Amino acid sequence: MLDSHSRLVADIEAIEQALSGPLENVERADGWTDRSRAAVLDALIRLRRELASGQFGEEADYASRHLVRVLDHLGIARGKVSERIGRLQVALIERRP
Repeated sequence: MLDSHSRLVADIEAIEQALSGPLENVERADGWTDRSRAAVLDALIRLRRELASGQFGEEADYASRHLVRVLDHLGIARGKVSERIGRLQVALIERRP
């Protein structure tokens, strides 16, 4: 069984994988664009690298406070991927030092 730290990294990897391919019509209907997908994917990659290195630094602190707000700003308000990102933000908040 994965510890909470490893679970966070695995969750981020799963979201990255969901965002790595071309956007499906349902994702576009949820508000995703190629630009927003690339921006969120880049942020998640930076966050995963930081957490994988054993740190809870600037990227993780920002993500724990603002991931869902960023999605809202990008016009993404629903859908499976945004729900997963919302759960990730809650897990990060719970883990914050």
